[in-house]
Amino acid sequence: MPRGGADSAALAPRAVGTVAPDDDVWWESVRELYGLLVERMSGLLTPFDLTITDFRALRFCGDGPERAIDLTRSLRLTPASGTELIDRLERRRLVRRLENPADRRSVLVEITPDGARLVTAAKASHRAFLRRLGRTLPAERRARLKTELDALRDAVERTPSA
Repeated sequence: MPRGGADSAALAPRAVGTVAPDDDVWWESVRELYGLLVERMSGLLTPFDLTITDFRALRFCGDGPERAIDLTRSLRLTPASGTELIDRLERRRLVRRLENPADRRSVLVEITPDGARLVTAAKASHRAFLRRLGRTLPAERRARLKTELDALRDAVERTPSA
């Protein structure tokens, strides 16, 4: 649907304190939290000139070469988007492609020393934010939250979209 259509109104931020129909109240909270987390994470990564997807890709490749298809799948990207991501990171010399000795049909993606330095610095900023955020909730509440978020993720994975 084009921007500004009926669906965009459903996704637009609501004024704080407004209430959606009962069945949607929980979803509004999830959607607002997601938007806020994306905004904060994007802000944390701006000084490093990284997008959230760039950051996740560099972290995925941080422990050694990974197959390009595994990187793409882990980020839930289409093959074309995965290729564009790897191309962009390669142009910046943050990753490099390698031949896969175990399978000539696939390519490995390896983080470069520059990429490793950049993601290490970005991870430090990210961890500092998470520590600050974590201090705002008691440990037992964080544990309950994790349990509930895991249950929600499992429900989403089990529920067909159509």
